[in-house]
Amino acid sequence: MTDAIHIFVHNITSRDNTQSLDSVLPGARRYDQRALLIAQAEDIVCLHGEVDDEYLNYLSTLGIGPQRDRVVVTADNGATLPEALVKDRASLDHIRTLVPLHLDVVLNPYIASPREFVLATVLERLLCRKITVIGGNPDIVTRANRKDIVLKEACARGVPVAPGEIVELTECPLDVKRLKETVLRQIGATGNVIVRGVKDSPRIPPLLINNNTTDVIGKLRRLVEQQTLHIYLVQVMFNITVSPNVQFNIPPDGGSLSYVSVSDQILDAKLSHQGNVYPSLANTLPEMIASARKISDWLQGEDYTGILGIDFVEHICPQTAKPAHFLAELNARVNAATYPHILMNRLGLKCAFLSISVTSSARSFSEFRSRCGRFLFDPATGRGVIPYNTGCLSYGKCGLAIYGETRHVVQELYRSIVAIC
Repeated sequence: MTDAIHIFVHNITSRDNTQSLDSVLPGARRYDQRALLIAQAEDIVCLHGEVDDEYLNYLSTLGIGPQRDRVVVTADNGATLPEALVKDRASLDHIRTLVPLHLDVVLNPYIASPREFVLATVLERLLCRKITVIGGNPDIVTRANRKDIVLKEACARGVPVAPGEIVELTECPLDVKRLKETVLRQIGATGNVIVRGVKDSPRIPPLLINNNTTDVIGKLRRLVEQQTLHIYLVQVMFNITVSPNVQFNIPPDGGSLSYVSVSDQILDAKLSHQGNVYPSLANTLPEMIASARKISDWLQGEDYTGILGIDFVEHICPQTAKPAHFLAELNARVNAATYPHILMNRLGLKCAFLSISVTSSARSFSEFRSRCGRFLFDPATGRGVIPYNTGCLSYGKCGLAIYGETRHVVQELYRSIVAIC
């Protein structure tokens, strides 16, 4: 949307199943600061807690980020960011002074939950104009983030998916015997299966079971005890060669959807996401992008708007001995790969990048800069690191977006930085 001011509310606590999130992602309530990387100078970025002025000045030297007076900080009282803003009269008044009468306003959330729409209603009254919320509506977003619904829609459109079954537990008390029976049916294909609840949660990794797994009933019971919705996917697990994230954008004005980017996910042994690296090494990228477009077409027809992150798995097909792909899951929201791609475009770069969260003993951007200053991004060379989520440094964490000529270059930079940060 042109001639519009974006109001960013990129808090991850609007996702479902984020109780005790700080125990899994230290400083998670400061992840809203990632929006500073992608906001234009005239946009408004709303945050929980103060942001480091030195960091804002650093971003401005790169020509990115909002103007300092357009960062709206609300008290971190334990509520989600939209809920805190709705109750913060001073922050709302500040926003009103920042929005010219002649411009449209777009609420740009991390995810379009019901909380963001309550905030949009408050802003409409405050600003006396219609507010466009990127995401469509929360019902669409909820459906799109349900793995069982996505699986059925993918199958209906000819998008490859891993063999498996959907299991709904309806007994009271819940009995995991049917889940175990399904596991035993599916495990024979490769000797490995993956069991997941249909609602994503950063606190609950998928359960990986192989022929040597002991106490399967106990592990399934512990998985079930953590879920709020007792519907599960039990799917055959293949040896992953690469797992790309493909992103499409669906504009809010009903225009044509557009391919945004693709990067390879960095996954740990439990398949938890650690970061992204670009360009992708997948052999089946054209097929993945075609599959992602089919999924995007479906959601555009449901009036979803904004970024879609669609994860795929590439593996060697046992029948053909050739690379093949299948859909892994869908994020109907901004995800971690969005920020480095948009930032790369904002900087006018055509290069490789690595985006990842790291442990750091630095407790401020100033301290990080004093240690790693020689590795900071240099516009003249198009190489170096741009730190983000610097509000998490007090929790011992920080995000890094590292740019360079090749994947090898950015991986070497990463190793050098991690050794001293």
